[in-house]
Amino acid sequence: MKLFKFSFYPYLRSSAATSKDGSPVYMRISHMGLRKDYSLNLKVEPTDWDDEFKQVRGKSKASRNANLHLKQEVEKVEKAIRDLYDELGEYSLDELHARLKNGNKSALLLEFYQTILAENEMRIKVDDLSINTQRVYRTTFKHLNNFLAKSLKRNDFPIKAIDYSFLQQLQLFLKSSKRIGQNALNKYMKTLKAVLNEAKRRKLIRENPFENFQLKSGTYDRTTLNAKEMKLIMNYKPKNEAEQNAKDFFVFAANTGMHYQDVKELEEEHIIEEDDINYIVKRRTKNGHKSILHLLPIAQEIIDAHEKLPKRGNKLLYLYTNQKINLHLKVIAKECGITKKITCKVARHTFATAALNSGLTLEQTGLMLGHTDTHTTAIYGKMNINGIKSQRKNLETIYA
Repeated sequence: MKLFKFSFYPYLRSSAATSKDGSPVYMRISHMGLRKDYSLNLKVEPTDWDDEFKQVRGKSKASRNANLHLKQEVEKVEKAIRDLYDELGEYSLDELHARLKNGNKSALLLEFYQTILAENEMRIKVDDLSINTQRVYRTTFKHLNNFLAKSLKRNDFPIKAIDYSFLQQLQLFLKSSKRIGQNALNKYMKTLKAVLNEAKRRKLIRENPFENFQLKSGTYDRTTLNAKEMKLIMNYKPKNEAEQNAKDFFVFAANTGMHYQDVKELEEEHIIEEDDINYIVKRRTKNGHKSILHLLPIAQEIIDAHEKLPKRGNKLLYLYTNQKINLHLKVIAKECGITKKITCKVARHTFATAALNSGLTLEQTGLMLGHTDTHTTAIYGKMNINGIKSQRKNLETIYA
């Protein structure tokens, strides 16, 4: 028989020693001048084997059962050939043989996803992946698990069966049942897309269904504070330790442009001195891009104040959780008469806006923020500390 350039048929291995039960029957698969044989766990007397029709002669019950077994094995090979063609297009004899050896089992989404999660843990150990990224992978896995169980009533799902309809149903489930906003939804869907891209690279699927699936653009909070509002925050007298912690973070981030996680992970090794000027040189937790920042006096004062506070390991600042800081920033904003919604992210946005308004170029600001814009990547690669050294005085007065 021949299918997609593969030839296959059962044959009696008469050269093998014949036992009282007969000679063994094997399946032979040929492709591009190569061949693979594997046992069908069936033995037939050589005199009963019909080599022309590749089956057992006779109408006895034993003959009928043997021929049924042969028919099922041939159908299994046909199915494996067709399935692999649907998934991969072109593939090798070894890939077909491996599929048959593993019972022609299709790769399952959650099972494969768990493999990726395990590999991610190894990548984290060698600094090839951030802990935050792994958190997103884990949360996405949890949402997928819930979707399959509650919406599709399945424990798992074949990767090759994921299509446009599946992605559409998943998106609707996350929006309606989980009340997930567009920004978070895009994050989870992009994570699934990355997992499916890896499945494609490993030839588990032929195409990634996301290639024809468009994600809607999200809306992003670009709230910033002006100089007057920043002065109100910096002059605010905290009523308790929690408010002090929130204020410290906000003022520090608004004078460095650092993201919450990067401030939380800041250590002494990230502070370097050149020509009697201190800089923060650190790769962003989110994307691994290097940022170079002036360590301004107001930020240094906060680091000094935190020396006596309990901290994790070698971390320079003692910080509450992102959520708790946001909660107390809301209180501080109200006390200061600021009507804008203030969060940890607003500090970073405020710094970026103030830096640009103070005369720093887009490239200089991008270097400090660890920006990944493709249009300025080439310029970032040529920048170093000298690229922002002359701007220190501007930075020291961005809120003046």
